[in-house]
Amino acid sequence: MMKKKKVVPLFLATGMLFNGGEIIPVNVLAAEPVFTESFDAAALPDGWEVIQGQAAVQDGSLMLTSPSTSKPARVLMPESVSSGDYIIEADMTFVSAVEDTRWASIMYRVQGNDYPYYQMAVRRGANALNGVELALRNANNGWSALNKAPYSEAFAYNKTYKMKIVSKGNRVQQYINGQLVIDTDQATALQEGRIGFQAAGATVKFDNIHVKEQTEELPSLADTSAFLGDQPETNLLNAPTIISDTPQLEQQEGVSSMMLKPDTDLLIQGTPLRTYLEEMKGETIPIIKLENEETAQKTAQLLSEMSVQDVHIVSTQSEVLKTVKEIVPSVRGALIYNRSSLNKHDLNRFIQSVHTSGAKTAILPQKLLSADTVHSFHSRAVSIWGDMEGELELDAHS
Repeated sequence: MMKKKKVVPLFLATGMLFNGGEIIPVNVLAAEPVFTESFDAAALPDGWEVIQGQAAVQDGSLMLTSPSTSKPARVLMPESVSSGDYIIEADMTFVSAVEDTRWASIMYRVQGNDYPYYQMAVRRGANALNGVELALRNANNGWSALNKAPYSEAFAYNKTYKMKIVSKGNRVQQYINGQLVIDTDQATALQEGRIGFQAAGATVKFDNIHVKEQTEELPSLADTSAFLGDQPETNLLNAPTIISDTPQLEQQEGVSSMMLKPDTDLLIQGTPLRTYLEEMKGETIPIIKLENEETAQKTAQLLSEMSVQDVHIVSTQSEVLKTVKEIVPSVRGALIYNRSSLNKHDLNRFIQSVHTSGAKTAILPQKLLSADTVHSFHSRAVSIWGDMEGELELDAHS
C-alpha cells in the first residue's frame, strides 16, 4: 500500500514534493577574519615586503608589474599571518599581459620569506587546459605543477575576479568567483607559511584581501564528487525526483532535495539557513526560494562563504536569479512562471527571461503543462519542472 503523503507546490515534472517533520535547530558559526587589507593608504602597509620586482599601492589597490616571467613581481603579507590552515580571499584584476599564457598568483605557505611555496596561479587565458594551477615552487627554486584545470572563461582586462583558497593540512580547494576549480589532497610538502602575491609577464591589481582561520577539516576527495540525492525505487527510465517542501534537518527517506525559504535575516522558521546547509551537505540538495534582492544578496554571500556548490535557486524574479549567479556562478537556477495562461508570445518572452536570468529550468503550473509546451522549452535548452496539485503522492504521479 502506498504511504499517504500530502503533496504541496513546486514539483518536478517527473517528481513531487511532500511535507516532512519537525525542525531540529543546530548552531553553526562562521570564522571571523584574522586579517583584512583594502589598501586605503597611499603606501604599502606595515609588515608588507616587496621581495622581487615592482610593486606599489596605486588608486587603492596593490599593483604588481612584471615585464616577463623571468622578472616577476612578488610581495609578502605580514609574517604574523602564517598558520597554513586558512581561507584566503582576494580580488584580482588583469590590467595588461604580454600574452594570454602570462599569469598572476596568490602564494601561500611561503617558506623562508622566499621559497618553497604553493601558489594559485591564474593565466590571463584562464580557460586553457592549464589556465588555473596549484603549483609548488620547490626547494630547488623550480616549478612542480601539482594540479591544472580550466576556468569557464578567459580573464577580461580590467574586470575583477574573486579568488579564494581554502587550505587545511594536505587538502586544498581553489575557487574563482565561487566556482570550485581545483580540489586536491596533494599539498603534503608544506604545512604552514606566509601569504603573498605575484605577477609574471603581466600587470595585475589585488584588493580586498581577507584571511580567516580554517579549523574544519575539508571533506575527503571521495566525498566531494557530484552528489546524487536519494531516489525512489522504480523501474522507470526517468524516475521521479522527490523534493520536500517542509524544512527538516533530519534526512527524509526517499527525498533527494529540500525547499528552503529564508527570510531577510536568512532564518527559516527561526533556524539559520547556514544550519540547514551544513546539515544537508552530502545528504540532501538544497533548493532555495528567493523573492527579493536583499535576501538574494545575503544568500549568495553565504553560499560563497560556505563554498556550497550543489544548490538550486528558484524565484519568480529573473533579476533575483541573476543576482545570485553573478556572485556564485556555479549555482543552478529555475524561474517560476506565475501567470494563469501561456500563449505563444508569453512562452517566447518567458524563455527569454529564463536565459537572461542565467537559469536552465522553468517551473510551470500543472494546468499549463502539455507535450507541445514541454517540447517548446526543451528545443530551446530549457528544462521543465511542473507545479503539481493534489492531496496525495499518488495524485502527483498521476
